[in-house]
Amino acid sequence: MNILLVVACGSLVALLVAEWRRMQRLRAFTKVLCSASFCLAASIALQGVDTFSVLLCMGFGVSFLGDVLLLFSKKSAFLLGLGFFLLAHLFYATAFGVWGAELSVVGPALGVLGLFSVGVARWLWSSIAGT
Repeated sequence: MNILLVVACGSLVALLVAEWRRMQRLRAFTKVLCSASFCLAASIALQGVDTFSVLLCMGFGVSFLGDVLLLFSKKSAFLLGLGFFLLAHLFYATAFGVWGAELSVVGPALGVLGLFSVGVARWLWSSIAGT
C-alpha cells in the first residue's frame, strides 16, 4: 500500500506541474493515475466487507468517475462529473450515518456545509451557464 501512496503523491506533483504548464495529455494521465492510486490505497486500507467499508469504497469509485469526467471540456461531462461527486458524498454521508456519527455534531455541520454548498453551486452555475 505504501507504493500506492508514493504513486499518488508523485502523480499529484506531476499533475500540478502539468496544470501549471498547460500540458493536457500529462494532466489527464496524472489525474487518472493519482485518483486511481489513492482510491485503491484507501480501499485496501479498509480491509473490511462491512457496510461502512462498502459504502466508502462505492464513494471512492464514484469519485474516480467524477475525476475522469472533469477531464472533458463539454458542459454535459462537467455536470455529470459534478453529479458523480454528489453521489459519492451521499455514499460517504450514508457510511458515517451507518457508522453512528454523533447527530449533535453532524447536524450543525451539515447546516453550515449546506449554506456553503449553495454559494458554491451558484458560483459554478454562473461559470458554466454561458458554455
